[in-house]
Amino acid sequence: MLTRVLVALLPLTVFFGSYAAVGPLTSFRVVVAALGVAALIRGASWSRQRALAIFGAVWIVVGVTSGLLASWTPAWGDLVNLVIGFVLVWALSRVRGDHTLGDLTHGWEVAIVISLPIAVWENRTTRHLPRFIDGQWQGRPLVYPLPGTFFPNPNYYALFLVLGLALIVWHTVIRGGWERWCHGVIALITCYLLLLTGSKLCLLGAALMAAGVALTWRWGRIAVSVGLATLVVAALGPLRATLMSIWNDVTAVMVHHADLGAHSWPVRLSLLAFGIHLVAMRPLIGAGPGGFAHLARHPGDFALHHKTNPHNGLIHVACDYGALIALVLIVAWVWGIGRAFRQCVRPPAATRQIARLYAAMMFAVPALMMANSVFVGPNVVALWMAVLVLLDTMLGSMDSRCDGWHRPCHRAGSPRREPIS
Repeated sequence: MLTRVLVALLPLTVFFGSYAAVGPLTSFRVVVAALGVAALIRGASWSRQRALAIFGAVWIVVGVTSGLLASWTPAWGDLVNLVIGFVLVWALSRVRGDHTLGDLTHGWEVAIVISLPIAVWENRTTRHLPRFIDGQWQGRPLVYPLPGTFFPNPNYYALFLVLGLALIVWHTVIRGGWERWCHGVIALITCYLLLLTGSKLCLLGAALMAAGVALTWRWGRIAVSVGLATLVVAALGPLRATLMSIWNDVTAVMVHHADLGAHSWPVRLSLLAFGIHLVAMRPLIGAGPGGFAHLARHPGDFALHHKTNPHNGLIHVACDYGALIALVLIVAWVWGIGRAFRQCVRPPAATRQIARLYAAMMFAVPALMMANSVFVGPNVVALWMAVLVLLDTMLGSMDSRCDGWHRPCHRAGSPRREPIS
């Protein structure tokens, strides 16, 4: 029971963040440490935990090495957060059970309901809590209406919402009776709050989740194909001029390092170009923890407009920790996508349900990794990665209960029917 309570508290501790903290001792770190202890005492092993441990150790060694070789003071706090993230991934997968996803979802739902009045207040008054983007928007009405609630950035709030939305919608589908109605209402609330954040990438992530689920059904694949064909026709017709303008922006910024203004699109292109430049300079072990942020303060020919965060998870990892670490993440993502879709056709129904949720969340990774400012560090990203590994682990556990591809497998504790002799 204590483990289930800790799992349910994870989204809440991510939500409250530094507001529920005493210096560096945040509630999130306390819950992760407690889960780690529970995982050591009563956790169940899983097939790829050794590979995760090796990868985590290599990543940390690379971070320490690149940090020690840096000519500036590295952001060692980022490396600490990376360690905490790996502990969470390992612990959550070891303490998994039949109720883990439900406990996580309930915690997410409570956090979303708590955030509702705060987000509406921020949107209506354009006032924010003191720690919102370092307090620079506090007391400045009619300036910045995008809500962030207890998060320091509306992008992190949007990422928190869209991840919770995936779990809530999944429970809306698999549950019945009054539970389905409760989950459905909170799913609608989450959609409303996601629209308030105005995060185009998180909205795109939600659309990609829907497409990922649709691709697991025959008629869904037909619908996605029709949608893609419609986009191609639009790109060749009415949207051609817009796409040509976008391509010209990409060429101007990526090749010629042109300054196209301080709007989000050209600045993100400049951050991408600067990140690729840094990866080319330090491809093996990167610039060290916080290296991108440090070097971006003096970007040279790149027009970053005082932005020091990469706004791209893959570029962040490649710049600070090297291209090889980023390549492992890409391989893991491709492998996870393939595994999710393979499992969608396997019995029993519970396996297909988990596989569809896994496919949906993995399908949205490319969009969501660019929604937040930095990738290594924020608690919401650590929880996101932990949920993805948890889903993969649950699929592996279900496989181990099956006798074969064509023979149905049984839930733990359910009696097996012996063949009649």
